[in-house]
Amino acid sequence: MLLNDTLLNEDSFKNGLMEYPVCDCDEKRETVSHFLLRRPRYEEIRNKLQNVVDDIWTSAKRKDHMHLSDNLLAPTQNDYVTKRMDR
Repeated sequence: MLLNDTLLNEDSFKNGLMEYPVCDCDEKRETVSHFLLRRPRYEEIRNKLQNVVDDIWTSAKRKDHMHLSDNLLAPTQNDYVTKRMDR
């Protein structure tokens, strides 16, 4: 995913293997970010993951909230994941 070499429609479109980069679920491009963080089909499992992350975060006696974000789950080469950015 970090190399932009997936079978997602966005990458396949860029490589000339698909006619359109649109996701099957709606009119948005099927990017890594969309697939991991926004695709409605995976909302329930994302919520479960967020709850597990919250439980781990809380058990580590952290008082803030760890938010699943583009930078945390699918950083690009130019992204630097820091505590400040992911708040």
